[in-house]
Amino acid sequence: MKKKNENDLVRINAVSDVFESYKAMWQSSDPFGECVADLLHLKTKIDTERSLIEKSTEGVTKAKRNAETALIRMAFSISAGLAAFAVRSKNEVLLAEVNFKKSDFELMRNNKLIATGRMLVAEAQKHTDVLSGYQVTPDDVAQLEAAIANFEALVPAPQRSIGDNKMKREDLDDLFKQANTLMRDVMDRMIVPYESKAPEFYRAYQNARKSVKLGIRHNDDDENAPDSNIAE
Repeated sequence: MKKKNENDLVRINAVSDVFESYKAMWQSSDPFGECVADLLHLKTKIDTERSLIEKSTEGVTKAKRNAETALIRMAFSISAGLAAFAVRSKNEVLLAEVNFKKSDFELMRNNKLIATGRMLVAEAQKHTDVLSGYQVTPDDVAQLEAAIANFEALVPAPQRSIGDNKMKREDLDDLFKQANTLMRDVMDRMIVPYESKAPEFYRAYQNARKSVKLGIRHNDDDENAPDSNIAE
């Protein structure tokens, strides 16, 4: 979530808490009550959108990480068998192709890892008759193929997720904009009479409107803070 929105959320939560604590001050005013209801509705929608974004990103990342780990494990195991065979058979060309450390796989980008895995499958299939003695069986090769397919299917997923989350974040930005507009253009004006009628409520509201997340300031924060010409 954007730093600006983090501060917006702090203000929305703080203002909502003030309204909850001072219900007696505004409940008799239907317009004020409607504004509070609108703000709480926006707050609920913001919380929902934030949760969807976080869960979507976390789920895709975890699945891809697990698939990558499985692919690296199988690729390293088969490359080790192939390399051992290449050394024993004095096949320097093959050895140059399949001689990997585990860290080599871990450092590969997605497409390189997939291509290397496919190369290992092809080489293993060429030497099926001798690799069983190096603990590389046809079943192991099939598992590597499956691991490649599983990982490859997940590689575009983060991009789709990024696109989906971009739309969700745009929706989230719009919800924050609506909440800020409601507070700045309506609530900041409606609170003015309470400066003399209910000073404690008025001060609590003003303090809530100026709240920011500890250690975070944004250039747009002043834009969404109460206008001193209106509310003070």
